[in-house]
Amino acid sequence: MGERLSDTLIKHLTFLPDKAGHALLIKDSEVTGLGISITPGGSKTFVFAYRVNGYERRMTLGPFPAWSTAAARERAMELRRTVDSGEDPLGQRQEERAAPTVADMIDRYRSDYLTKKRPSSQRNDNDMIERFILPKLGAVRVKDIQPIDIDRLHREVSKDTPYLANRIASLLSRMFNLAIRWQ
Repeated sequence: MGERLSDTLIKHLTFLPDKAGHALLIKDSEVTGLGISITPGGSKTFVFAYRVNGYERRMTLGPFPAWSTAAARERAMELRRTVDSGEDPLGQRQEERAAPTVADMIDRYRSDYLTKKRPSSQRNDNDMIERFILPKLGAVRVKDIQPIDIDRLHREVSKDTPYLANRIASLLSRMFNLAIRWQ
């Protein structure tokens, strides 16, 4: 089973290797799946372990003492309810991190579509991408882009060059239509 974790207990714990020499997970007796892992250097991290589709998963909650035992226990209970409802919280976190950004969409646009355009059109598209789109939207995930983001960029550019703002909006429209096709 394990023992009831507390801040006092964790303060006094030291590195305990398993048979392979890795950090041993000390499990909490109160919340199923909650544990504390201690590295050889003495770092202590709360972990939530669970099984999904027959595979064991371990999700890092946070470091001790930045996370108290009570906070880790509360988060582990939330995650336990999520797992019990059939979801995979670590899988969801990994999918979220792996979601393509606008910069990724631009890379695909350049490799799969832009090369088919005339050289002058390629230069124009690349100029709009480098000067306006990448600096403002490059780091945003494609699925998180809202129409207001495009409108904001359009308004910002149209103050000085309305024609260019419309060209940027048209280019973004084409990219997003292609992104839908590419899924």
